[in-house]
Amino acid sequence: MNPLYVKAMYGKLPSVPKGNPVTVTVKNSLSVDVMGFKLDQYGMRDILFFPSFWVQAGSSIEFSPQKPRISEWVLHPGDALLFTEVVTGAFISAALVSDEANQTIQLTQSILCDPNDIGPFPRPNPEIGIIVPTNGPRVLVGLNAGGKLVRSQYWQRSADSITLKPGMKRTIEHTVRSGKTQTSSTQDTFEAAVNLSANVGWGVVSASASADLSYSSLKSSSFTISQRSTYTVIDIFENISTEPMTIFVWQLIDELVSIDWQKDKGYFVKGTVSNVLTPAIVCTVGPKNEIKIGYTAGKMIRLEKE
Repeated sequence: MNPLYVKAMYGKLPSVPKGNPVTVTVKNSLSVDVMGFKLDQYGMRDILFFPSFWVQAGSSIEFSPQKPRISEWVLHPGDALLFTEVVTGAFISAALVSDEANQTIQLTQSILCDPNDIGPFPRPNPEIGIIVPTNGPRVLVGLNAGGKLVRSQYWQRSADSITLKPGMKRTIEHTVRSGKTQTSSTQDTFEAAVNLSANVGWGVVSASASADLSYSSLKSSSFTISQRSTYTVIDIFENISTEPMTIFVWQLIDELVSIDWQKDKGYFVKGTVSNVLTPAIVCTVGPKNEIKIGYTAGKMIRLEKE
């Protein structure tokens, strides 16, 4: 994943404005509407002094010092911008304003993250009071030509996460889930929403069977809706250090959302299906360097050395 994206998603891409304001055009060539945010000096969304801005699919918006919407609504070299999909809120991309007097930020298919490449899972940050991290942000990894199918992924923290005090040893049964875990509509309704024929069922939603999920796109050639399954892996953890150690279990969630628009409703979600992907990742956070352990079908696989 683009390191700039990772910083923007986790609040580590602050705006450092310098020099005179410049003209910036944000051009949205995607098939979905985009919400833009200017980040403040702390890397957070600066919605107080620079409100979010909506860029419709196929359109553009210009920020010019010669004709600002409001006197404060201008951009300087070093300002950071973050873009999300309007309906799901999934992260699309981030950009830094350069020192060019007149510049264009292009939002195209090529800037999207690849499936399964959405950056690291969240970490604790005691300095700002985050002891137990929440789920990771949604990241847009695919969409169809009409903008009615949006595919996003995010990291979900399992309830199997625990903390071990010094010298403590514990045997844990991790419940690993895979396949279809959630849908906001019946199977028939979702099949209709994504244009699935009756003989396709819940298998691979391919480009031809899902209203061209990847039409004119290099992203997301298929989305597999597998049947739900659950299995248990037994792990033994021992904290041999003199400080507490926290063990988090993370799984990657793959989500497909069918979006529609009506004059009286605006945008709304017709159907959603979520898949849990394997393997799960076990991550320990403590006095030593972080250790990542993956497992699948009950077999432990160490991903990094201590």
